[in-house]
Amino acid sequence: MSNITDRAISYGKSLIDSLKGTDKPKAKEAPKEAPKGPRMPLDKLLLSNATRHNEVTYHVGAEDSFQAILSALKGAKTSFHIETFIWHDDETGRKLAQALVAKVKEAKAQGRTFDAKVLIDSTGINSDYGTKDRNILKFLQDNGVEAKLFNPKLVSWKAEGMLPLTHRKIYIADGAKYLVGGRNVGDEYFKPTFEKKAGDPKSKANSHHDFLMTVEGDEAARVQKEFYKAWALTGGKVPATDPKPIPSKTGDTAIQTFVTDPLTGNKGLKEVHLKAIANAQKEIFIISPYFADDELVDALIDAKQKNPKLSVKALVPASGEGGKDLNYQMAMLTAKQLLEAGIEVRLSAGGVDKGKPVERFSHFKGMTVDGEILSIGSANADYRTYNTNHEIVNIVADKEKVAEFNRTIANPDWNAAQPISMKWLKDNSTWAEKAFRTVAEPIDFLY
Repeated sequence: MSNITDRAISYGKSLIDSLKGTDKPKAKEAPKEAPKGPRMPLDKLLLSNATRHNEVTYHVGAEDSFQAILSALKGAKTSFHIETFIWHDDETGRKLAQALVAKVKEAKAQGRTFDAKVLIDSTGINSDYGTKDRNILKFLQDNGVEAKLFNPKLVSWKAEGMLPLTHRKIYIADGAKYLVGGRNVGDEYFKPTFEKKAGDPKSKANSHHDFLMTVEGDEAARVQKEFYKAWALTGGKVPATDPKPIPSKTGDTAIQTFVTDPLTGNKGLKEVHLKAIANAQKEIFIISPYFADDELVDALIDAKQKNPKLSVKALVPASGEGGKDLNYQMAMLTAKQLLEAGIEVRLSAGGVDKGKPVERFSHFKGMTVDGEILSIGSANADYRTYNTNHEIVNIVADKEKVAEFNRTIANPDWNAAQPISMKWLKDNSTWAEKAFRTVAEPIDFLY
């Protein structure tokens, strides 16, 4: 429902039914007939301006991902730019900061300049470690790196939602190579284990299950341009001309970048995801740590109803980052809605690492459709992602790369996850949890 008041009334009724114990599944609409005949290939339907000379490499493990960033930084000749939601003042954060500063000082000693820019979100920098993370910002600024906070005033009357934070995670070398995915800068993203409470060994946990993708090729110019747009919003100087594409000499993967930009009203990310789902004919696989966007959930349900033979698989975390927190409760409400529509839902306790299941928080975000396209980037499946955050994803249109993703990541994670049913939800949800989920759903756009 689009109107908040209508949603509140509807879910208020659902709450009463829940308390009475009569919250039965809604009667399903008769499935609409799926479009007949072959459709246009998804890359033709979705990608109006793809670049087609890109080399793609996946990084799943925490250490592999961090080494990929350090390798890109080491190989950079003229510039390295980072845009991230979080940069912790911990072992990982300090190591990357020191490597970036060393690159600047090395260039200076050789009589040349190295363009190092860092953009950290003003909300994210206070998220976990409080003001301690600002030490990283000061260290960078004091040592030759241009480092800025994105949206330092926090609130913007010009943006939808008024809190236009940057949730992007991009690392760009020379405008020719970049890494994109779900990993911010911190121990929980790049070390095998980390301390949830700094200095407390008893709080040690396995690192987040997450992903980065290296792309070398002509799509880097578009990602570089998006970084410059964000940099300019902070008052930073940017080149007068757009970055020039540098095609990969060996790669031929087609990629197009899509963003959410609440300041310009660009919702290309939402549009491409909804269009991909609506045109799915065989299978959809989606994984997200935060899963609550009404439009996305409705699109998945509609796709299944129109084509009952469509395989739709949704993978959600077995627990939130803080245990059975708000985001977990909303994911369980989403799971209920999907299960009622005949969609398969499983709980990920952390995916697979080196062939073995690992218990950890799944921060992984991605979607594949029909084995034709892969969506990878910073996008969660929540309202903020599609409307009020600055987000960035790559749509990869390469059947071999999609198959590689499914073979090495999606399928092992799915097979290791726990299948759930309506009965499981009922048996594993307290009275208070059921009531809370129903009350919270109408205001899911706030988080």
